[in-house]
Amino acid sequence: MNTKIETLQRALTETKAEQRKLIDSLEYQLRDEYRRVFGFDRELQEAIGKLNCYERVEYGCEENGYYAWIRCYVSEFDTKTDLSLVDALNDYLSDHGMEFDAENDALKMNIGGRLVVVDSGDVLDSETGRTIIARSAYADEAERNALIEAWMEKNGYFPGVFSQDIHGNVFAIDTRKSA
Repeated sequence: MNTKIETLQRALTETKAEQRKLIDSLEYQLRDEYRRVFGFDRELQEAIGKLNCYERVEYGCEENGYYAWIRCYVSEFDTKTDLSLVDALNDYLSDHGMEFDAENDALKMNIGGRLVVVDSGDVLDSETGRTIIARSAYADEAERNALIEAWMEKNGYFPGVFSQDIHGNVFAIDTRKSA
């Protein structure tokens, strides 16, 4: 190969490396500034706190399972059109185990393991799909709740308990209360 081509290739490689360093530095600074702004956004921080405590949340179900959600508007930004903002916000929220649904202006958090009371009345472990309490084992909701609580105590596993109607609406069940 001729020396002129080798020199130009080397110069191009060095320039690309310098540009990459500059881009990486700017992206890092931008990420830090987004995190600072999100950290000071009072409405966002309140929504994160409420979702963490399951305070005034709704529930939903999608292909990844059940999730808790709360309406949240990120006041300083337009999350409908600024996709880089949504990416930055989701990067920030991932530290909290949450994600932002820009289409619905909602914070979402996967619930993880849970028990589900299905239409038949059976109680299933959603992780395994196994029936843990058959409908035939209880007469009413209070007895079902007591059986669920006993099962959780026995197994040392205390997941959320939910039901879902035919329209896909998800409801939390407080098994500590009698019907």
